[in-house]
Amino acid sequence: MLNLLKPKRTEQVIIANKSEPDSAQAQQDLLRPIAEAIYRLRAGLGPEGSLPDPVGTALLALFEALQARDETGLKQTVGLSTQASEAMAAFSRTTVEVREIDALVQDMSSALGRLDGSMKNLDAVGGQTRTVMLESAKLVREGAEAVGASTASVEQIGEALKKLAARAAALTEATAQITGIVGNIEAIASQTNMLALNATIEAARAGESGRGFAVVAQEVKALSGQTAKATDDIRRRIERLRGDTEGLGACVVDAEAAMEQCRGVNAEAHSKMSAAEAARESNADRMDELFRILGEQTATTSQLATTASKISRQLDKTVAHSNTAVAACKASDKLIEAQLAEFDTRKPRDYVLHRAKSDHMLWKKHLNEMLAGVSKLEASELVDHHSCRLGKWRDGPVEPSVKRHPAFAALERPHEAVHVHGRRAAELFARGDRAGAFAEVEKMEAASAEVVRLLDQLLSR
Repeated sequence: MLNLLKPKRTEQVIIANKSEPDSAQAQQDLLRPIAEAIYRLRAGLGPEGSLPDPVGTALLALFEALQARDETGLKQTVGLSTQASEAMAAFSRTTVEVREIDALVQDMSSALGRLDGSMKNLDAVGGQTRTVMLESAKLVREGAEAVGASTASVEQIGEALKKLAARAAALTEATAQITGIVGNIEAIASQTNMLALNATIEAARAGESGRGFAVVAQEVKALSGQTAKATDDIRRRIERLRGDTEGLGACVVDAEAAMEQCRGVNAEAHSKMSAAEAARESNADRMDELFRILGEQTATTSQLATTASKISRQLDKTVAHSNTAVAACKASDKLIEAQLAEFDTRKPRDYVLHRAKSDHMLWKKHLNEMLAGVSKLEASELVDHHSCRLGKWRDGPVEPSVKRHPAFAALERPHEAVHVHGRRAAELFARGDRAGAFAEVEKMEAASAEVVRLLDQLLSR
C-alpha cells in the first residue's frame, strides 16, 4: 500500500514544481494592486476602482474607517490643543494674580509688622502717659488741698485782722479819751500855775510872815511846770500814737481788701482745680478706654500679621503648584505637535482648517505662557496674519465650497486683530507694562473667540 502511494506523491510534487513559477507570478500580479492600495491607505488616499471584489470593497471600507478615525483623532487633538490653550490662559491669569496677591500680602504683612511695632510702642507711650496723668492727678489734688489750706489760712488771717481792726478802733478811742484827760490835766496845771503865781505875789506882800507860804507856792509852781511839760510830752506821744493807730487802721483796711482779693483768687483757683480734677477723671476714663482699645488692636494686629504670614506661605505653595501645572500644560505642546505631524502625512478631510485652528490655539497659548513667565516671546517673533498657516491657507488656492462660505470672508478682520493685539501684548510685556499686556491679551482673546467660531462654521459646512 505504501509502495503504491509513493509514486503518486512524487508525481504530484513534480507536477507542482513545474507549475510553481506561473503560480508565483499570478500571486504577485494579484497582490501588487492590493499592496499599492494599502500604501495609498497609509498615505490617506482611497483605493482605486480596479481592484476586484471582495478585496476592493473591503479596502474601500477600511479607507473610510481610517478616514473617520483620522478625522475623529484630528478633532480630538485640536480639542486637546484648545483645552490646553484655555487651561494655559486660566493658569497664566491665576499664576499672575496669585503672584500679585502674594506680593500684596507680603506688603500687608510687612505693614502689619510695622503697625504691630507701632501699636506696641503706642501702648508703651500710653502707659507712660497714664503714669504722668496719675502723677499730675496727685499734684492737682495736692494743689487743691493747698488752695483749701490757703483759703482756711486767709479766713483765719481775716478774722485776726477784724480783731486787730476792732482793737485799733478801741485804741483810737482810748487815745481820744487820754487826750481829753491830758487836756484836763493841762487845764488844772495851768490853773495851779496861776494859783502858785498869785500865792507868790501874796506871799511877797506878806513879807517875812509869808516867806514859808512863798516857798510852798514856788514848789507848787515848779510842780505845775513839770506837769505842763509832762502833759505836753504825753500829748506829743498821744498824737504819734493816734497817727500810728490811724495808719494801723488804714493798713488793716488795705489788708482786708487784699484778703478779700485773695479769697477771690483762692476761690477761682479752687474752681479751676476742681475743673482740672474733673477733666483729669474724664481723661483717665478715656485713657482707660483707649488703653483697652489699644490692647484689642494690638492683639488683632498681631493676629492679622500671623494670618498674613500664613497666607503668604500658602500662596507660595499655590504659586509652586500653579507653576507645576503651567509646566505640565506647556509640555503638552510636543505631544500635540507630534500627533498633528502624524496626521499631516495622511491629510484627513479639512485638515488645513483643523490645523489652522490648532495653530491658532497654540499661538494664543504661547502668549499666555509669556504672561505666566514660563517662556519668553518677543514681538518680532510674532508674524502677521498673512504669514501664519491660516493666513497662508486663506491667501492660497481654497476649495470653492469653502471660499463661497460667508465665514471665509468674515475671518479677515478678527484674524488680523488677533495678530495685532498679540504683538502689542508682547511689546507691552517686554516694557514691563503687565496691565497693558493683559488688556491687549483680553482683546486678542475676544478676536480669537470669533476666529474659532468662524472656523467651526467652515468645518460644519
